[in-house]
Amino acid sequence: MNLDVLTPVGVPGWDRMVADGKTNCIFHCAYWARVLQETYGYKPCYMTQIKENRFAALVPLMEVDSPITGRRGVSLPFSDFCEWIVPEDLPPRELLSSLLEFGRRRKWKYLITTGGLPPEKENPPAHLYFLHTLSLSPDEKTVYRKFSGPVRRNIGKAVRSGVRIRQGETLQDMREFHRLNCMSRKRHGLVPQPFRFFRNVFEIIITQGHGKLFLASFEDQIIAGGVFLCSGDKAVFKYGASDYAYQDLRANNLLFWNAIVWCCKQGMRELSFGKTEADNQGLRRFKAAWGANESTVLSHRYDFGKEGYVPNPTLVKGFHNRILGALPSGLLSAAGSLLYKHFG
Repeated sequence: MNLDVLTPVGVPGWDRMVADGKTNCIFHCAYWARVLQETYGYKPCYMTQIKENRFAALVPLMEVDSPITGRRGVSLPFSDFCEWIVPEDLPPRELLSSLLEFGRRRKWKYLITTGGLPPEKENPPAHLYFLHTLSLSPDEKTVYRKFSGPVRRNIGKAVRSGVRIRQGETLQDMREFHRLNCMSRKRHGLVPQPFRFFRNVFEIIITQGHGKLFLASFEDQIIAGGVFLCSGDKAVFKYGASDYAYQDLRANNLLFWNAIVWCCKQGMRELSFGKTEADNQGLRRFKAAWGANESTVLSHRYDFGKEGYVPNPTLVKGFHNRILGALPSGLLSAAGSLLYKHFG
């Protein structure tokens, strides 16, 4: 099929077409593309077909060209899900054929997708994730009744303990969130995102009305935070972080509740809690306890050298996390600034 290769930032009305479309996916938006492009230098190559100011077809793609991990097409880097818009009269495999041909011309090593491809025997997934989506209502009390008993009790405990929630309004607030994010990533033995990424999220997305930063504090100390992104009537919880020393205060529960109330007042119809690794049962239970509906999203990895789908590279979980977690915080943050762009 005939597809145009576009950069979203250069197309007038792009985000309106996303919000009005049948998928209304936050990660399709031009502001998300701009954050990825300006932070990591990825090249947008969104495969599109626009008819009557609507997307007849859309496959968001970024070209990641790394001397460490190779050149590849990713739909999309650091995005929890990224469904494709496929014309009703077109089999998805025809659209896929166009993408693979484009990748061959660009000399990609892999095509990596999260969502988009239908589950078929000839397309074995590289990874399975769980998604949790909470249906919202103009009356937040209706949503509150969906929560499990422990969630409600934890919200009450945070209130009684003196935890306070506010919206982040300044770049310094985002710096505080980044500080917590580095602490959380170190605790889990993971490399943190560089601050320039969160600065771009704040300046390109949040200050333009496409998201919110919520912060929890206790006795004038910021102890937890959450970044929520919005498009049309949908919101996504994208990043969270907290100081583990204050875990017993249950600040995250109160933070989520405040974010849900804000979403309801903004007319949002649903809130996605983001994707969860299949083996992270604790996080899966936490999200389900809010009354969210569970679904799955498949990640696929096409190897152009082998002309077929392959599993994700095998990592020895636990070993490298312990090594990273033992690094000094400054060194771990520096590693994130240098290396994170190669992980997309």
